Amino acid sequence: GLIEELKQNGYEEGKDLFVFPYDWRLDLNWSALGIPYSGFDSLKDKIEKVKQETGAQKVNIIAHSMGGLVVKNYLKRYGSGSVDKFIDMGTPHLGAPQAMKILMYGDDLEFNYLGIGLSSERIKTISQNFPSVYQLLPSQNYFDSADPDYAYYLYDMHDLDNNGISGRLDYAQSIDFLKNTGRNNYLLAYNNALHSDLDNYSPKADGVETYNIIGCGRPTIGQIFVLNKEESGGHEYGLKYITGDGAVPLRSAEALTADDAYYARQAEHSTMPSSDGIRQIAAAILKETIGSLRLENYPAISHNSADCSLSGAQISFHSPIELNVYDENNNHIGPDQNGDIELGIAGARYDDLDGNKFVFLPAGHNYRVVGRATASGSFNARVQTVQNGQYVETAYYNEVPLNSSSTVAQMQITSGQTAGAMEIDQNGDQIFETIVEPSAVLNQEETGDLAKPETQISLNGSLGGNDFYVSTTTATLMAADNQGGSGILKTEYSLDNGLTWQNYENPIILANDGEHNILYKSTDRAGNVEEVKERKMKIDKTGPAINIFLPLAEQEFSRAESFTPEYEITDNYSGAATSSLAVFIDDRPIGRAEQDLFYYSLGEHIFKITVSDLAGNRAETSVKFTVSADLDSAISDINRGYDLGWLENDKAKNWLIKELNEIKKYEERFGQRQNKLDERRERIMSRCLKNKSQTWCEKRLKNYDKAVYRLNQIHQKIIARRFQEILKKLEDY
Repeated sequence: GLIEELKQNGYEEGKDLFVFPYDWRLDLNWSALGIPYSGFDSLKDKIEKVKQETGAQKVNIIAHSMGGLVVKNYLKRYGSGSVDKFIDMGTPHLGAPQAMKILMYGDDLEFNYLGIGLSSERIKTISQNFPSVYQLLPSQNYFDSADPDYAYYLYDMHDLDNNGISGRLDYAQSIDFLKNTGRNNYLLAYNNALHSDLDNYSPKADGVETYNIIGCGRPTIGQIFVLNKEESGGHEYGLKYITGDGAVPLRSAEALTADDAYYARQAEHSTMPSSDGIRQIAAAILKETIGSLRLENYPAISHNSADCSLSGAQISFHSPIELNVYDENNNHIGPDQNGDIELGIAGARYDDLDGNKFVFLPAGHNYRVVGRATASGSFNARVQTVQNGQYVETAYYNEVPLNSSSTVAQMQITSGQTAGAMEIDQNGDQIFETIVEPSAVLNQEETGDLAKPETQISLNGSLGGNDFYVSTTTATLMAADNQGGSGILKTEYSLDNGLTWQNYENPIILANDGEHNILYKSTDRAGNVEEVKERKMKIDKTGPAINIFLPLAEQEFSRAESFTPEYEITDNYSGAATSSLAVFIDDRPIGRAEQDLFYYSLGEHIFKITVSDLAGNRAETSVKFTVSADLDSAISDINRGYDLGWLENDKAKNWLIKELNEIKKYEERFGQRQNKLDERRERIMSRCLKNKSQTWCEKRLKNYDKAVYRLNQIHQKIIARRFQEILKKLEDY
């Protein structure tokens, strides 16, 4: 279109009108001044050839986009010696965030002709080794801390490159981010090398008549935000559009000192030279009739940058869902059946950052937004209202459920109205059975919230030893947003290492023994998600279990015996504290040593064990056992007492043993006689039962039993008297 305009104004291609195609992939220094190998002309070569062919002393140059940097590079070396006029259009003098998007996420470079387009993913792959793309990254001078649109172009809230730096990144930090995320470290240095040389260079100051034609009023990538880590493993991104020509932000295109500047509203970067008004301006400048060109015939052209404001709505859907928009005339922007992006709505823009879809829609129209799930799960969405370049309102939809890959979501965006409810068709049957209202509606200040909330946890329970809680414990979560932030939307926690999450409403009750791993996070109303925090804690409310095997409960021992305690200590969690183990008999510590019952009094004793676990839970178990004496144990006691010196009189010892042995023999004889009496009774009873009943026979044997009883009484008296005689004799000793 520009060439045709120039031809209509008397120029003839090959005579006084020449084009300079160049390989835009290469280092711009090569394109301007010559490359280190043959086969390609540089701009310097081209100008020299034109001058030789035409005999002209100087040329006029019209440059578009990257071509403007090529021209500036040439002019700085050769000044005004060969150039009279320089007409520049849409040049990223200070670079453009679009270059970062190409390197990180790909881009179709706005090339789409009759449905034939470039693959964004393929462009991402091959651009990694294009020096020119690195040279188009924003330069040091692009940054302007006084202008929020240019204070940064990359906001790494999540610290995606894991270098410990998060938030807004300055120039050096942005270059480091690209390096740390896999861009070509060698080629990244080309950016500073080029812009340090050209950013402050003014062809006008070198005597070149300079004009700058600047596209504006179109949504242009201004800032990219790395927001949150998604459950899928990807990242949630945010995007801010600022005014520009769709590729070059206004500040970057303006950064050329010129004799005159023109602002072309709604001019599209890739077709600027052919746009109505721009091509006429270029021709008039060359013919030196620009003073008589009536700009009122071209309402999109202005001398005032204040006419470059951007207004409309920005829609963003975050995985896993497609984003499509239709205007009132059913024009479409979004993926077509082949997966290519159809750009059917004038003035609209579509971007995809690692599965995050963004659409900017110009103001003054009604739109139908349609999302089609690509997998089951949930998605986040934002509808943002932009007025004069300011994001004045955001409707945020948090974790809208997608029950299947057939789910469809739709909403209406009406000109002049804020976003409302979203309709959901979960099974794709075109019946929208669910209505989802915005999770939060943010004003202008809240929309600018770029700080993650902070959640604190406190535990309430009885703390024992070794950091174990020894009671049911409650965990309380307290979330706060940064000062002036958007406020807390929700706090979530997980007790199964993130497999499932629950909304926090009341303190979490932890009652079971064991280790509890509490994951927790908060989301603010702007959709900023806190990094998952973790708190591990241990509960052991149950003391050790004590099993006593020896002595058994109510077990009877002879005092001539001994025993070694046998027991088992087990604990269900923290483990027994061996240092706390204590074993007692009658409250006297005994340890694990063998117990000689010779030293214990006759009668009942208590065997007790106490122990604590590492958490401090104390357990105690005891059993009763009895120490008794018989003739054999008494004889044993006498012998041991004599050996120990307790009984010093040998005559007394022998006499005692003799007496006890006599009693023992007497009891043995009595026992034998008793056995005979029992046998006789059985024989009598057996004969009686042959003729009589059991009752009759028992009555008949009643006198026999009385006689046996009297004999036993006599026996007991004899034994008792013998013992009394022994005790009296002992008193004499």
